[in-house]
Amino acid sequence: MKPTQEVFERLRAVLAKSLDVEETEISIESRLFEDFKIESVEVLDLTFRIEQEFGFTMVEGEFWNIAELIANGGLFKNGFSNEAISLIKENFSMSDDVIKSLTSPFDIYKHITIGDLVNYIAKKIS
Repeated sequence: MKPTQEVFERLRAVLAKSLDVEETEISIESRLFEDFKIESVEVLDLTFRIEQEFGFTMVEGEFWNIAELIANGGLFKNGFSNEAISLIKENFSMSDDVIKSLTSPFDIYKHITIGDLVNYIAKKIS
C-alpha cells in the first residue's frame, strides 16, 4: 500500500468518526468544508483526532490557518500576492484558474480536499 493511500485510509476512519458519516461517503476528492459542512468546533475536534491518530501536532500557521495568514499578513489586496499564491500552492491542489477566481482568502476553504489533508499529513509524518 502506498504511504498516501495508507494515510487516506486512516484519515477516512478518523473523519467518519469525527463527522458522523460513513467511510464510503468520503473520497480523496471530497471537499472538507463544502461537502461535509465542517465548522470551527469540528475543526478543533478533527485536529485533535488527527494529532492522536498520526502522532504529530498541527501547529498554528499550517494547513487550517493559511487563509488567516494571507488575510492578516496583507497578502490579499484585490487579489493574491505572489507570496500568497505560493502558500496556497504549497498546501493545496488548486489550479491557477481556481486561485484567480477566489474573491477572498477565506474562499480557500471551499476548495480544500481530503487529498490536500492527506498530503499535509503524509509530509508531517515522513
